[in-house]
Amino acid sequence: NVANHLIHLGFSEMMGLSLIDSRAIKLTGYTSDDLVYINNTSNVHLDIMRPDLVRSGLQSLQFNQNRQQTDLKLFEFGKTYKSNNDSWPFVEHEYLAIFITGAVVAEHWQSKEIKQGLFYIKGLVDSLVSTWSLKNLTESHLDHVDFEYGFQINAGKDVLIHYGKINTKLAKDYDLRGEVLVAMADWEKIWSLLNKKQITAITLPS
Repeated sequence: NVANHLIHLGFSEMMGLSLIDSRAIKLTGYTSDDLVYINNTSNVHLDIMRPDLVRSGLQSLQFNQNRQQTDLKLFEFGKTYKSNNDSWPFVEHEYLAIFITGAVVAEHWQSKEIKQGLFYIKGLVDSLVSTWSLKNLTESHLDHVDFEYGFQINAGKDVLIHYGKINTKLAKDYDLRGEVLVAMADWEKIWSLLNKKQITAITLPS
C-alpha cells in the first residue's frame, strides 16, 4: 500500500547496491567495528555492506542527474547491514528510504513548476503516518551528521522516521545539484507497532 501510494504521487521505486565504498562513510560516526567488510575481488572499492541507505540512494540520484534527469522522486525498501558481536555474522535491518530533488510537479503551461522543500517532505511523512494510525507519537528536531536540518518522529525512545535536507557537503561529495531531501523510515519498528495494534472485530448484521 505504501509503495502504491508513493507511485501514485509520482515516485519511482529503485533498488540500490548493497555494496558500497568504505571511504563513503567517513565522518559519519560509524566505526570499523560497525561495518561488514567484504573481500570483493571484482571491485575492490565496493568493500563493505551498506550500513545505511543514504549513500546508495545518493549514488542513484547522481547516476540520474548525470543523464540529465534533474527532477527525481525515488523510494526504496532496502536492508542495511551492521556487524554485531551478539549476532553472527551481521545484523540486517529494513528501512523505507525516500529521496527527492528538483521539482515535485512538472512545469505546465498553466502553472509554474513546484520546487520541493521541507514542507513537501513533511507533508509526505505526515500523510504516511496518518494512514498507519499510530498513536502517542512525538516530533522533535533532527540532530544527524548527514542532515543540515530536519525532524524526527518518535515512539517513546524509538526513532521511527527521520527526514530533512541532506547537508551541502555530503551532496557535493556526490556532485549533486540542487537541494536534496531524504526521509528514512525504520520499517521494522513501524511494522512491529502495526502488528501490536489492537484490532476490533465488528459483527455484521445478518
